[in-house]
Amino acid sequence: MENIADVINAQIETIFKDKGYRPCTTPDGKILVVDQDFTTHYKLDISFNNSDFSCIVLRRKNGSLGDLKNFNVPWTSGKEIREFLQYLISME
Repeated sequence: MENIADVINAQIETIFKDKGYRPCTTPDGKILVVDQDFTTHYKLDISFNNSDFSCIVLRRKNGSLGDLKNFNVPWTSGKEIREFLQYLISME
């Protein structure tokens, strides 16, 4: 059986690879989305616990990363998980 956090991480990876980026994790579990020159375009400050996950999405603007959107998604809400993933797909 798959761990739900692993499923979410795999979906995030697929979304950004489809956009032409390379998602990488830091030792503390953050996700950096970089291009071929290792310029960070997005950072997902994501944390998982027993009942939900939270994610702060940061995007590069004017040379630095800035807060874009915050999520707090319960594991039991398929709708909110889909909305989170759809948001990532819609980002430019």
